[in-house]
Amino acid sequence: MRAQHSFTSASLIGLIVLGLGCGGTIDTGTAKRPVNNKPAADGSCPVGQTRCGEGIFATCVDLQIDPNHCGACDRACSAGIACQSGTCQQTLCTGAALPLSGQATTTTSATSGASYSLDLGSSQLLADVNGDGLLDRVEWLTLGGICQDCNAYLSQFRVWLRQPDGSLATPDTYQASDVISRVFATDVNSDGLADLYVVSWTYTASTNSQFHVELWLGQQDGHLRQVDAPLATLESASVFGSETAISDLSGDGWPDLVTEAPTPDPSAPPKINVYLSDSTGALHLSQTFAAQGTHTVIKDWNGDGSPDLALLGGTMEILYNRGDGTFEEPLNCALLVGGWSVMDNGLVVEDFNRDGRMDLAFGDLFKARVAVMLGLGGCGFAPISYYDVPGSSAGFLRAADMNGDGILDLVSVTGLSSFDPQNPSIQSYGFTDYFLAVLMGNPDGTFHLQDTVISLGPTSITDVNIGEVTGDHRPDIVVSSVNGQAGQTTTWENICQ
Repeated sequence: MRAQHSFTSASLIGLIVLGLGCGGTIDTGTAKRPVNNKPAADGSCPVGQTRCGEGIFATCVDLQIDPNHCGACDRACSAGIACQSGTCQQTLCTGAALPLSGQATTTTSATSGASYSLDLGSSQLLADVNGDGLLDRVEWLTLGGICQDCNAYLSQFRVWLRQPDGSLATPDTYQASDVISRVFATDVNSDGLADLYVVSWTYTASTNSQFHVELWLGQQDGHLRQVDAPLATLESASVFGSETAISDLSGDGWPDLVTEAPTPDPSAPPKINVYLSDSTGALHLSQTFAAQGTHTVIKDWNGDGSPDLALLGGTMEILYNRGDGTFEEPLNCALLVGGWSVMDNGLVVEDFNRDGRMDLAFGDLFKARVAVMLGLGGCGFAPISYYDVPGSSAGFLRAADMNGDGILDLVSVTGLSSFDPQNPSIQSYGFTDYFLAVLMGNPDGTFHLQDTVISLGPTSITDVNIGEVTGDHRPDIVVSSVNGQAGQTTTWENICQ
């Protein structure tokens, strides 16, 4: 169960680790306990709030202002779009097309100072770390392979605060323990500010890699504060990739963790570890399972209100939550999901036709097309549908409501491979162009490719994010790319009318 990546290699948790490995505990240090927003013993909520969810996962929310439950439970607004009076404040696009206007917004020295050639990429996420309602930009560099003497800049991440006019302030630079593998954002202490979970790793000559886990808390002044507690280590059989997921699995408000389990034998069947939080937020090893999937997805697969685990990649396995954060043994769905060509950045799990069941969309590594499987519940899916996109192989795939009609659309970034003129059936290494395309969603869960396709040029694409970053109440597409030692972020502004 090894991490797989798209064009370049690029939930965790946080909380601080006191000796994880095959077991152990993650201590939350000085992180504040989440706000208690649970219903009363009789199931009621305070005046002005509505109960969403079932059992221990039920919470009391204000449907008038909660962007994750805007007007109704689980009706989320697009990232960066506010909820007011129970309505997402997104501009409704009335035209048939979705026009995009692109401009480079940030240039960075992505690899300057490197004394050797590395497969470097720039990854990013959008999150509001200071609570001003604007999506800030977090960037870190990632490696495409093992590095024994990585430079110090590979352990840094930067945070650009978004300004009211959509521009970015001069970034703050933060130092992680070692070479950064992944960064995740979530509000761990319920203060309305996004917090960052930074995973960094140290090269070892053994089979398993050694990782450091840190929690950086968002602050109103925009300067992150690292939780002051001793760091320890966590081992995994791979550089943390798609096998890692974070969510509240036990209903206590604290994030829980799923990772690939370490193994001394690389030929042994892969396993995953599930760590559950206690009442203080500390995480303890709860269960270990033999599981084959390469992508961990946390969703409610049987509609009982409890988040389940789905392991995807070649096969599909589901681990049903018993309702308390513990899981049944993996159920093999005997279902082929895109073969092993499904990539971490090219997989989307959402409810496209709004029937309460999870659907799948994924790009094909070897063909420029997007596959969509509408869920029938559990392991059941309708026949697969394919949608052609430009290029020669699929890459990044993201889902968002781009035109404000309440239906999820798919944003695809694909590469066009160069070919050997002596053998045109064989793709040579590298891409001569990248294409940005939007598949507009229909109410029945089908999609149609809009006419406008944007050429992004030959610069290697390293990440794609969607969020409202220009202040016009429309979600925009933010693309990171790198060319040699020059990194660039381009915002494709949604200018629909």
